[in-house]
Amino acid sequence: MHEVHLVGHDDEIECFDAPEDGSALIATAALDRTVRVWDTATGDCVRTFAGMPAGTPRRGEAATPAAGCGG
Repeated sequence: MHEVHLVGHDDEIECFDAPEDGSALIATAALDRTVRVWDTATGDCVRTFAGMPAGTPRRGEAATPAAGCGG
């Protein structure tokens, strides 16, 4: 097992979710009002959704895709 650092959120991560099928992708949601999808094999952000409602993100809430994963 290797350690991967996921860098990209501008505030504290509130929750994360990983599929049960063993996929290398996980999703994180943070107080910066973004949800990011990560490739755990590389640590790369593969998608960012911005504009999440304020407060703790919840699964199924609407989000708007942001350009790139740089923030």
